[in-house]
Amino acid sequence: MGAGASADTRPAEMAALREAGWSVARLMARYGLSKSAVAHHLRRLLAVPPKPAPLGGRRHGVHTTRDGRTIRPFSAAEDRLVLALRSEGMSLARVGAALGRSAGSVRSRLATLGVHEERGSAVARELGLAPDQAL
Repeated sequence: MGAGASADTRPAEMAALREAGWSVARLMARYGLSKSAVAHHLRRLLAVPPKPAPLGGRRHGVHTTRDGRTIRPFSAAEDRLVLALRSEGMSLARVGAALGRSAGSVRSRLATLGVHEERGSAVARELGLAPDQAL
C-alpha cells in the first residue's frame, strides 16, 4: 500500500495522482497493484491524465488490439447515435445491440464522452447537440 494509504482512500489517491500526471506504471509501483487493478480504479473514478487524448483522435475503422482483443473505435456518427438513443431512454444493452457492441462498451464510451463536463459539452457542440445532452 502506498505511503500510509488505507484501502478506502487508495482509489481516490490514485485518481488524483493520475490527473496530476503520474503514469499507470508509477501508480502500479507505488500501490503494489497490477496494471488491470490500477486501470479499474481509474476507470471507475473517471480519472484521466492531465492531457487526455482528443476525442475522435483515432481514425474510424482503424482497429487496435488490447489483451488479445480487437478494439474498434467509435465514429462521430456512432457517438451521435449513442447520445441520441440514451437521451430517448434506451438501455445500454439495446444501444449496444443497435451498434453491434456490448453494453459495457457503450457505458465506457458514455463515460469517455462525459469525463469532464467541459469536454462533454465540447463534444455535444461538435455533434450538434445541446451541452446537457453530452451523457
